[in-house]
Amino acid sequence: STHNGIARRTAVLEGRHMTMEIDTDLIAGQIAVALEPDGDHTGVTVEMTMLSKGLMSVVLFPVIAGAVASGFGQTVEDFVGGLTD
Repeated sequence: STHNGIARRTAVLEGRHMTMEIDTDLIAGQIAVALEPDGDHTGVTVEMTMLSKGLMSVVLFPVIAGAVASGFGQTVEDFVGGLTD
């Protein structure tokens, strides 16, 4: 299913950190990405928070959270892999 919403950058430190706020009909949340140089390598930290909105989303939140969690790890791996290309 598709849920319309918005995502906007709320904080940016070029090359080091970015935070995005997400707001849809069922959830609100935030995704933060931080890059930490360490010699020849760069550490990447990705954090996501989600909050349910409204009665239906409270009932459906475990399903929504499970669906997001099942694809989130691979999405992060793909993102990190793209940084090295």
